[in-house]
Amino acid sequence: MNPLQKYILSEMDAQHVKRSKLVKRMGYSNISKGLRKLDEMLETLEGREWLLPLLQDALKIPDEKLQTAVSALEDEIFDAKSSVFKPSIWVLYTIPLGFFGAMSRTRFIEVPENASTHANEMDIVRGLCRVLGDKNGISIRKGFIYHRNYGESIILDNHLSIGIREA
Repeated sequence: MNPLQKYILSEMDAQHVKRSKLVKRMGYSNISKGLRKLDEMLETLEGREWLLPLLQDALKIPDEKLQTAVSALEDEIFDAKSSVFKPSIWVLYTIPLGFFGAMSRTRFIEVPENASTHANEMDIVRGLCRVLGDKNGISIRKGFIYHRNYGESIILDNHLSIGIREA
């Protein structure tokens, strides 16, 4: 059970509120749907923008405690996704279609996991991109997105120059 689930369950127990009553308080008339949405949000934070305020109001819980539990779950989710993340490059290219214009496509390239620790990391990435273009005769017109770490991407233009770093 994650920190947010534990916190909400403890509040429900303290207030003697059953799950069905909680989703009714949150405004759901379809109890099954409300329980599904609540469970999904408590596990993945999906829909938290609108469900957390409803939940907070339904249980009359303080904002600080709720935010602490949400932050702890965000950290768990980030750690879980980071542990299975593999560096990759998404190549954005076009295929000319003659008179009809061009069609955009995306191709995926795996990057060696140790590339981000090398001093010449970007040379490795540029080399992988060039090889793909040369090997397949692809006209790279849109650029590349190098997913370096979970939550960190580097956008390269079609000349393989670093564009924008995303956090």
